[in-house]
Amino acid sequence: MNDLYREILVKQRNSEGAVFKKYGIIALTALLLTGGILFNILLLIPAIAAGVGAFFILSRFEKEYEYLYVNGDFDVDVIYNMQKRKRVGSFDTEALVAFAPEKSSHLDEFRNQNLPVKDFSSHTGQGTVWCGIYNTGNGKEKVLFEFDDEELITDLRRKAPRKVFMM
Repeated sequence: MNDLYREILVKQRNSEGAVFKKYGIIALTALLLTGGILFNILLLIPAIAAGVGAFFILSRFEKEYEYLYVNGDFDVDVIYNMQKRKRVGSFDTEALVAFAPEKSSHLDEFRNQNLPVKDFSSHTGQGTVWCGIYNTGNGKEKVLFEFDDEELITDLRRKAPRKVFMM
């Protein structure tokens, strides 16, 4: 049996803008609450609304992607705040058109096609970002993964030798 099973967890880094938004929402809620207590009780209504909104918005700030690789097929889940999991994509080898590192010359023919992009990378620059071009019901789609697993790439290349490129 030549089955390969891998679970890869990639934590996405928050941008500076996202961190600014996070603390801005908290500051707005605190300011409205303080204003409602000290100046006008009617400010408590927007303070409560801002608090509820902040709860739901802040629960989506920390993201991790989990890649589940089984015999050439990727399933991708997003995990919010290490609590809530949601399946965001399934990609099989039969729909694969090309798979290579993101800067590879093998992907040059797809660069000017304005393909929809699903980015499941960490944005840290520490791992290798792999780009998969997949056929979907709506045309082609560009999917970005980030991992450094040579055995996974070797297995994927064994499954689709003319579609997977190492450089």
